[in-house]
Amino acid sequence: MKKLLFSLISLSLGIILLFWLVQKIGWRNIKDTILQLSFWELIFVLFLGFLCLLFGTLRWREILRQKGYQFSIAELYGEYLASFAITYLVPLVFFGNEVFRSQVLTLKRKDALLPEKTLSAAIIDRIFETGFQTTTIFLGVLSLFLITGSLLMSFVVIVFLFFLILLFYYFFFFKKSFIGGFLRLDKNNHFRLIEKEIFAFFKIRNRFFQRALLFSFLKTTLNLLQYWILIYFLGSKLSFLEAVSVLGISILSMAPPISADFGSHDWGSALLCSKLGLGMERGVAFASIVRGINLILATLGILFLIKIGFFAFLQKILKKINKLLSIKR
Repeated sequence: MKKLLFSLISLSLGIILLFWLVQKIGWRNIKDTILQLSFWELIFVLFLGFLCLLFGTLRWREILRQKGYQFSIAELYGEYLASFAITYLVPLVFFGNEVFRSQVLTLKRKDALLPEKTLSAAIIDRIFETGFQTTTIFLGVLSLFLITGSLLMSFVVIVFLFFLILLFYYFFFFKKSFIGGFLRLDKNNHFRLIEKEIFAFFKIRNRFFQRALLFSFLKTTLNLLQYWILIYFLGSKLSFLEAVSVLGISILSMAPPISADFGSHDWGSALLCSKLGLGMERGVAFASIVRGINLILATLGILFLIKIGFFAFLQKILKKINKLLSIKR
């Protein structure tokens, strides 16, 4: 209940921030910028959005393969869309999203799936996503400092990013436990088993880890290309460093737990585009189109959620029928 209330409050604040920004810039200026995008250009950018999630699905499949589970891309893509919908529309549900993904896998298979394997797989996928997003944010900030000539701040960001990479490398390739001090509370060994599964995956020579890393890189690269092309369709050409800064600052401005990134992404993009000399109206138009694309993807994910809910309900009914038939016999 508290999370729902906080979600509504944050969404309201986001909408107020967006309304204030639109009033500041002028709706007509924003609309004229959006109308520069043709229908087929919009379809192409949306197609790139689908491809980004496809690479995320391919990464998810490789993680599950390492756990010994074989799923087709078609089976996992809908589940990945649903997971995206939860994260995008209800960002306060953080760990619950991993539990959802684990449960969906159980619904898809008649054979028993070990919860520590499915849940650890979902957490591993989250680690990849968060790790690449964090790296992209720092690269985006670094690119912005390089563009503006802030050499000292660029050096600070490089050192800090290098420190984060070393920290990640140490924790996942050398450290043997995150929760060593809490294992006494884990009487059923659930956390110990999940943690063991996570560490088993992060091995440099593990081919599944290598493929997951590759798909994460391709997903981020395609996301960069999507934003780069969208800005170009809106009438502005970006250098590579400027495109990286747009992606990094966009991810950073999407970090606040606001449904559909209302307000936060708009202000972040507007201020960045103003700094790059593109105009604040182009930043708001860019954020609005990205939101529209993400909402389309999230809507498809919601449809999958409805389908899964019906499937789970049908399974319960069939179980009850089977129990009744067994009693009669």
